[in-house]
Amino acid sequence: SISKCNTCPLGKSSTSTGLDSADKCTACDKGKYAAGDGTIKSCSKGTYQDETGKTSCKSCGTGKYGDTTTAIAESACKNCPSNTYSSATGLDSASKCNACPAGRSSTLTGLTSSDECIPVPSGKYANANGIVTDCIEGQYQDKQ
Repeated sequence: SISKCNTCPLGKSSTSTGLDSADKCTACDKGKYAAGDGTIKSCSKGTYQDETGKTSCKSCGTGKYGDTTTAIAESACKNCPSNTYSSATGLDSASKCNACPAGRSSTLTGLTSSDECIPVPSGKYANANGIVTDCIEGQYQDKQ
């Protein structure tokens, strides 16, 4: 006797009841995945899926973050802002990007390493937000 139903194959599910064949399970859409429990889930922040019928989502790469769910393209991953970097993948907000180390900054976005933050030139300093500013009258900075 049949005591249970089978789960749709990996990457597939269905919104219909009474299916009589695995062939009637449909591939999940871009921005979603089906890991094999029969349900379709949306990609979480920090991830995307640009293909149909997949079992997981792809992480945003280093130097990037994703702040939306159900993203369907890698372009949904945004560059970490200027004066920040990230060597990690799958970040879900800009606040997870690391600040450039003290005395270093960058006007570029999407940095993947603190080594890409450049030393502040002599005669200037970088404030807590990484903004490079001239030393004021009566002060100096002779290191780079």
